[in-house]
Amino acid sequence: AKVRAINVNGTQNIANAAKRIDAKMVYLSTDYVFDGQGTQPWEPDCKDYKPLNVYGQTKLDGELAVANTLDKYFIVRIAWVFGVNGA
Repeated sequence: AKVRAINVNGTQNIANAAKRIDAKMVYLSTDYVFDGQGTQPWEPDCKDYKPLNVYGQTKLDGELAVANTLDKYFIVRIAWVFGVNGA
């Protein structure tokens, strides 16, 4: 519930505020919105979502909140920003 509150509801609140002031929004998402089973890189506007866990689903729901609320936005999907397992 806490992850959903942050990644979905919090994102929706920010998107609503951006819409009110006609601002562009940047949303940092994750490659976890996909299942990682593809054989080629995903295209930038790929809609073949297959989240494998709650985190991926809530980040996807955050992306959709932004896309369904705003006309001016950027969604950036990143992986391995930091951590003991990253290279």
